Amino acid sequence: MADASTATTDAMAAAVTADANASGVNLMQRAKSFDLALELYSSFPTALPLPAEPLPASQASSAGDAPTAAAAKDALAAMWDTKEHSDVMLLVQDSVIKAHKRVLTAASAFFRAMFSGDFAEADQREVPLHAVTPEGTELVLKAVYTGTVRLSDSNILTALDTADKLEIQEILDACELYLTDEIYAHNVFQLLQLSEKYTLPGLNAEIETFVVENFKICTEHSMFQDISKEALILFISNDELDLRELDIFNGVMAWCGKHPSDEKKAALCDVMKHVRLSFMTSAEITEHVLGNPAVRESEACARLAEAVLERVRGYEAVPHRRPLLEAQSPERPRGRLCATVVLPQIEDYTNKELRQPAREQVRGAGPHRKLHEAQHLWDGGGGDKVLQNRGVLTHSCLFHSYFRGQVHLPAPCFTECLA
Repeated sequence: MADASTATTDAMAAAVTADANASGVNLMQRAKSFDLALELYSSFPTALPLPAEPLPASQASSAGDAPTAAAAKDALAAMWDTKEHSDVMLLVQDSVIKAHKRVLTAASAFFRAMFSGDFAEADQREVPLHAVTPEGTELVLKAVYTGTVRLSDSNILTALDTADKLEIQEILDACELYLTDEIYAHNVFQLLQLSEKYTLPGLNAEIETFVVENFKICTEHSMFQDISKEALILFISNDELDLRELDIFNGVMAWCGKHPSDEKKAALCDVMKHVRLSFMTSAEITEHVLGNPAVRESEACARLAEAVLERVRGYEAVPHRRPLLEAQSPERPRGRLCATVVLPQIEDYTNKELRQPAREQVRGAGPHRKLHEAQHLWDGGGGDKVLQNRGVLTHSCLFHSYFRGQVHLPAPCFTECLA
């Protein structure tokens, strides 16, 4: 099992290196150094060669300990170079790495459990390590002793895998920072696999932002079909996905592939629920959604599309009521979409009534009550401040356009007003 994990990591490292070489990237030029903030630098005194018990956290955090921390790092770096007073030998494959139990215990939750618990290794001088490589262990332990880790495309996956297995969070954080700067269309889904495997929430958030901003390009990637159902739902549920719903639906179909597996057929309906079909036209739903073989083969997907189609045809039959019906729909418009809202009933009010509506008229304005009330507040002065306090999003030109019978504004804006 360990060999398989190591082989997988090596394969991914080779793929990343091959991609970088193919694009003419000099790996050494992309190397970055990260300073670590391990507690052992501030909690251990400089009475070396071997550190004594850690100081209490209250003492370690005092301002006067800053020079001590720097001196401790220098002393620890010297201990790594000389291997003097080492009390444990780590057996990694065919290599032997000398270290100090107290340093390892302070830096790593893995070694803390090993040397502080009831395990046999607590009293052994030679400790075998499995599922890690000599190169990765040397890299990670050198970083622990020196306080700096130098990462590049050629060693990032080895460092990440070793730091994860040895449970050294500070090095995991450094690897995550490195990878967040290396997100491109050609490797985004490889990085997604890493973020899921090693639980890197910061990297996962950056990947989501990248995919949402470059969704159409990412759907053309060969690994797009390999992402999980949950990851796909996360992407297409994002309100900032600035695409037509038809393009998003086509992305879902690209994920399914021409010959979807039984697993994807079963997951399709769950994914389809996050495509906002009500913002497509009836022609698009009929031709592209209901006309798709994968949708037709799924009874649940077909029922979902037919129900939305009926609602959309109702919108199209009475176009001036579409904004009101959409505002009552459980599906929210995408955050960056814009819409032209045709407002009826404006001719039902005289200018005088619009500028000074009676309380009864405002109450009886039906679905447009908020818009009429908002316009009245706007004319009364301080409109921006008052409306924002009431939770109504506004633009400076909104209510001038309102009296012309149309409002052109971002979708969340009219949804908020018409809710």
